[in-house]
Amino acid sequence: MEMEFTEIHEEKIKSVAYDEINKHFHVKFQDGSYIIYYEMRKEDYVAFQSSGRYSEYLEDKIKPAYPSKIIKEPS
Repeated sequence: MEMEFTEIHEEKIKSVAYDEINKHFHVKFQDGSYIIYYEMRKEDYVAFQSSGRYSEYLEDKIKPAYPSKIIKEPS
């Protein structure tokens, strides 16, 4: 089953998806980069979606709390 990305209308973030089975949070950025955050709790994904301040929430709450891997560098 393929994940569905949710479009985020923001300057930095293009779209996001959450894989509930593997607990992976996928983030695609406007600059073409793509990062996966691992071991992320669903509650944090819901809080991210509810925040309305996506880039700020990602930088302040998600980035410091979860391991990540850059899948694609900025273009």
